[in-house]
Amino acid sequence: MPLPPPDYDGVEVSAELVLDDFGIIEHVTVIVDEAWSIDSQDLKKKKKKKKKKKKKKKKKKKKKKKKKKKKKKKKKKKKKKKKKKKKKKKKKKKKKKKKKK
Repeated sequence: MPLPPPDYDGVEVSAELVLDDFGIIEHVTVIVDEAWSIDSQDLKKKKKKKKKKKKKKKKKKKKKKKKKKKKKKKKKKKKKKKKKKKKKKKKKKKKKKKKKK
């Protein structure tokens, strides 16, 4: 003989959502207060609140690949030795003074 349809009067269902910083659901906690049970003879016998945890799949965050910075090799500049130019000393010509008679 089929069982009678369950009586939903007095059944309380609530859910708690846990969100991360970006608003993505991390997990859901569903709390069900059953007012009836098929196994029990008394259909209106109340059971304790059961907590069921349902895990939702987390969205995979794409990892950004860090670009490796290529180190530029610094070319060493060869220092050219500057040749010192010898300054030619100009000889000063002495002016002969004319003697006045």
